[in-house]
Amino acid sequence: MTGLEAAPAQSAGSALRRLRARFTTSLQSHLLLWVLGAYLLARGYSAVLVTWMAPHNAEIIVAYRDGATGPLGYWDVVHSWDGKWYEQILREGYPEQLPMNNDGTVEQNTWAFLPLFPAMTAGLMAVTGAPFGVAGSLLSLVAAGGAVMLMAVLLRERIGATGAFAATLLFSTAPSSPVLQMAYTESLGILLATVFLWAITRQRWPDACAAALLLGFERPIALSLVGVVVAVLVRMYLRRQVLRVRRRDVIGAICTLIATGLSGLAWPAVAAWRTGQLDAYTLTQSAWRAPGGVTPFEPWINNFQIFFGDGIGVVVLFVMVTCGFLLIAGPWSRGLGFVLRAWMVSYCCYLLAVVDVWTSTYRFLLFLWPVGAVLVGAAQRRAADRLLVGWRTAAFTLLFMAWQIWWVWELLRFVPPADNAI
Repeated sequence: MTGLEAAPAQSAGSALRRLRARFTTSLQSHLLLWVLGAYLLARGYSAVLVTWMAPHNAEIIVAYRDGATGPLGYWDVVHSWDGKWYEQILREGYPEQLPMNNDGTVEQNTWAFLPLFPAMTAGLMAVTGAPFGVAGSLLSLVAAGGAVMLMAVLLRERIGATGAFAATLLFSTAPSSPVLQMAYTESLGILLATVFLWAITRQRWPDACAAALLLGFERPIALSLVGVVVAVLVRMYLRRQVLRVRRRDVIGAICTLIATGLSGLAWPAVAAWRTGQLDAYTLTQSAWRAPGGVTPFEPWINNFQIFFGDGIGVVVLFVMVTCGFLLIAGPWSRGLGFVLRAWMVSYCCYLLAVVDVWTSTYRFLLFLWPVGAVLVGAAQRRAADRLLVGWRTAAFTLLFMAWQIWWVWELLRFVPPADNAI
């Protein structure tokens, strides 16, 4: 290479380094603006995909269209599937008696859906005059926006602004991220769960208790919260000399543990009181499951064997779970800190034990948002070990955006006479 040829290459490399330095400086100064801007751009991309897919849908998935005809549009799709149940809660409330099938089993009904999201949507409808689909979608959009900024605050303290931006960008563009603008409970649930984690990391026990109790009326994920608090208490005991644990923090953590327990019992207790049937909530949940309900861990084993074959399915599941555990608990996640790592482990155990592995798993995984930092290599404890974060972030973002096209077309599009709910 001659000197004349080398000069432009050096100039381009120098310009790229200056651009990267300016971007890093801007992230340090205006991280929340970058995070919120990326989130809104991602939601715009999702809106384009949903609008493109909507006319190809079937009308049956949307309740209460008030006699509207013609192809479905964006606002129809964003309150389809479970959105129709939340709208039914607003219009009809919860039944005082469990509806029964001819064989004596409980039918699907609104007791499976918790009241905080529809109550907040009703309040927004009263203030704005917007219909349910619009109000519910806007509530989800705002809640997820608040959650993504709080994620950035939590992550910046541990892995820096660049890692925080990378992880929140992956969350915002995740394959199932269109649900963050639908009339679904994911956005509000993620916000409350993130508030809970933020409060735990700062030992703000009253705030953690409040978030846990609110989650008890928003999402049935109390078991995963319990796991985090138990892990914190065990760590306090084992490292009591090193951490110099204060009595008020022990008392606060114990109170938070009680609050998480109440979070899991609150809604089933309300369902039992209103219907006069002690197991009303669990019977209702079973209406969406296999006959006889669900045995912990069994659905994952069964579904993997159906997909991969007997014997092989168990091996694939074991390898997947092992790799997942190493991903979230290995040395490459230490920079996230104890609480966020405990949350990922506890929530994964909850999914394995309680949830059917099905298409809904895509959106359930949104609660594992800290894993984005691990995927891009930003969760290493030492900054020197965080290699190729920018390139990995770009690669995963493009992958997720392409994957999102599949998610929208396959899981938001209804193909009669039957289809898979998201």
